[in-house]
Amino acid sequence: MNNQRTSNNIYFINMIGGVSGDMLIGALINLGVSVSELNTSLSLLPLKGLKLTETYVKRGPLQAVLAQPVLNNELLKKRFSWDDFFDLILKSKLDQDVKIKTKKVLERLVEAEVKIHGGIEKPHELGSIDTLVDIVSVIMGFKILEADIIYASPFPFDTGITKTQHGIVSSLAPATSEIIASVNAPVSQVNTEMNLGELVTPTGAALVTELCVFEKLNMKLGKLGYGAGQKDPPGFSNVVSIWKGEAKNNEFS
Repeated sequence: MNNQRTSNNIYFINMIGGVSGDMLIGALINLGVSVSELNTSLSLLPLKGLKLTETYVKRGPLQAVLAQPVLNNELLKKRFSWDDFFDLILKSKLDQDVKIKTKKVLERLVEAEVKIHGGIEKPHELGSIDTLVDIVSVIMGFKILEADIIYASPFPFDTGITKTQHGIVSSLAPATSEIIASVNAPVSQVNTEMNLGELVTPTGAALVTELCVFEKLNMKLGKLGYGAGQKDPPGFSNVVSIWKGEAKNNEFS
């Protein structure tokens, strides 16, 4: 995953209905990354009783993969701190490049929390092991696909509200907004009469802003994968898609 503009192994994240860590995992699985490969990677974390499952579901007219972690009772109950997450990565047997990218994604989340709340707080909704599962799985998924460069569409947002442990906030939560703003990433308003709630999660935003570039794309499209969100609002495709392609004439314009 680098910024070589002459690369022939290109990916594009199209945030049709938003983006979250589990949605990206689902799209990567739908694109060809096997669940067994991801579970092998997760086994390199110093944790027991952790694996991913895949289910094919419909979101609007689209069939997509819903990726979900299966956890033992201990992991289900445990709440992790930011330091816990960093320590788990440090002690893991993951490749060094995966460790570095995972650490950078976590740092984006922490930096947003510090800026919004004036100090490092507990991860709250992000304090479950799901957060680390999402980050490691997405980074490993793109590594398995040997992605050289990843492009991304604008982040979609709704003007509604969502409920968090901090209280009622706009659907593009403050921490998520801060992560997007930190790289001057583009955003696009979703025009519906529904309150769709949170379309972009902090983890999804941190992954996309760390791994992707927001530039004009020129490529030959080869294959698409769709990942489903947990919610299934009527009349709205709650999915993210990942496109695989090749450089057009081996160059970008």
